Amino acid sequence: MQALLADIEADTVAVAVLHHHLHPYPDYGESNETAEHWVDSSTIRDAGLVERFLERNGFDIVLHGHKHKAQLRETLVRDRGSNATNRLIVCGAGSSSVRSKELEHSVPNQYQVIELLSPKRNPQAAFLRLDWRELAVSAEAEWITAWSCLVDG
Repeated sequence: MQALLADIEADTVAVAVLHHHLHPYPDYGESNETAEHWVDSSTIRDAGLVERFLERNGFDIVLHGHKHKAQLRETLVRDRGSNATNRLIVCGAGSSSVRSKELEHSVPNQYQVIELLSPKRNPQAAFLRLDWRELAVSAEAEWITAWSCLVDG
C-alpha cells in the first residue's frame, strides 16, 4: 500500500471510499437479554488503525455508506508519533433509491453533492461545500437541498 501512495503528489486531494463506516452513528440500540449494552458492530474492524493510517498518509476525505443515513464528521487522531495536521473529513452517504419501508421512520432518500472549493487544504479558507439533497416520502415530492455546509481546510 505504501508504494501506491508514494506516487501521489502532495497537493492532490486524496479520497478514500469505503463501504462500512469508521465511527459509530448516534443510534439508539435495541437491547437484548444476552447483552448488557448495545455495541455498533457494523463499523470497520480496527477502525482506529484505519483512521490513523488514512491521516498519516495524507487522506483528506473518507466517503462511506452502509447505514443509509447521512453524516459528516471531522476528526484528527493525535497520538505519540503522529504528524497529521489536517482533520479527516468523514462523510456518510444516505441512500438515493431505497424503499421508504427499508429506511428508519424519519430518514428520507438522500444523496450528497461535494464541491471542492480549493485544490489544497488551507485552515483559513473553505475547502469544500457539501449539499445534502433529500426526497420526501410523497408521490409529488421533488429533490431539494435540505442542508448545506462549508468545511474549512
